[in-house]
Amino acid sequence: MLEGNVCANLGLEYIYNRRASAFLNITNLTAHRNHYWYLYPTHRLGVQAGVSYTF
Repeated sequence: MLEGNVCANLGLEYIYNRRASAFLNITNLTAHRNHYWYLYPTHRLGVQAGVSYTF
């Protein structure tokens, strides 16, 4: 029987105007160590942030 797990993610984006925005992505909010492939663990928590500007 396969073991169940939860993978919760959160993504936020703030749009300042048509040209400028910022974002924040957080993956695996539960910080549970998942094994997507046999004996290869994933990162417990992932954070990605950035800004975007269009000329």
